[in-house]
Amino acid sequence: MLKQTGGDMKKISVILTLLVILSGCYVQSINLFYTRDLVTMVPQILGEWESIVQLGKDVSSLKIHPWKFGEKAVETYDGENKFGELEVVYFKVNGNLFMDFTAGRMVPDKHYYPNIYWAAGVLPCHSLCRVVLNKDTMIITPLDYDWFVNKIKKKQLSLKYIKPNYSTSNYVFISDSADWVNFLKKYGNDDRVFNPKRRFIFRRKRAR
Repeated sequence: MLKQTGGDMKKISVILTLLVILSGCYVQSINLFYTRDLVTMVPQILGEWESIVQLGKDVSSLKIHPWKFGEKAVETYDGENKFGELEVVYFKVNGNLFMDFTAGRMVPDKHYYPNIYWAAGVLPCHSLCRVVLNKDTMIITPLDYDWFVNKIKKKQLSLKYIKPNYSTSNYVFISDSADWVNFLKKYGNDDRVFNPKRRFIFRRKRAR
């Protein structure tokens, strides 16, 4: 049995706190949101992007480190410049660009505690955002969890899901990837399904 230090317990406590904060923010799926044939390269997304809006809030006055978008990972920073790496896969459905993400590495030399974006993917689940690129501006919008809850309550959602048996738990979706692709074919352009109150807006970092 591994001995847990006070620092380890503090780290675990921080992660659990972040997961509570994220309750209701992200739609999470056990399976991928895409099938392999839909994966695409997005060379125009690569590089550093400055945060203008995070989770629907204007952060342009804060000195947040630029996010670095790579082919398979994104280096993220929250409003306190806490670091978190996301493992990402870009894919397209009916011409719309999406990003499937999970938690990547915790890099000690960046910051000891992860940020909330890393915590969103720390469970063995996938989350999804729609990505819109327009020259030097990028908008990333997550699925709207409340929309899904409303559809579930009205029994209008065909996707499969489970809900752990405690009051603060969220729905976790267990539909297979093909079902998610069919869902995105139908709703990929529907702004009601994506939450603008949680969106991110970036401006490409200019060379100095």
